[in-house]
Amino acid sequence: MEIKTASNRMYALIVLYDMHTTYFYNALAGISEEDATDRLNTKANHIAWIAGSLVQERYEIANLFGAELQSSGHELFKDHQGSKLMQPIHLWLFIKKTGRQLRLS
Repeated sequence: MEIKTASNRMYALIVLYDMHTTYFYNALAGISEEDATDRLNTKANHIAWIAGSLVQERYEIANLFGAELQSSGHELFKDHQGSKLMQPIHLWLFIKKTGRQLRLS
């Protein structure tokens, strides 16, 4: 899909956003479900939650570009909420599915 923008700066932002889609997925590749949901004996959010939050932010950015999309995990992550109770494996599968699909071009 060819992107047409009114400015070169906007074109560059869209290209970088789409490149991030691939980088994001590659950064998560190879992380086991067990490791993705390990809080490392702290109260910190686990990798799966942080990745899900990033997916939510990507939807927010896409909407700024006019995409009018909402992730299936919107209720979990809206308003920058912290971790809620959710089966970690379901969260990890959601991220692996939606994190790869969100492209603008």
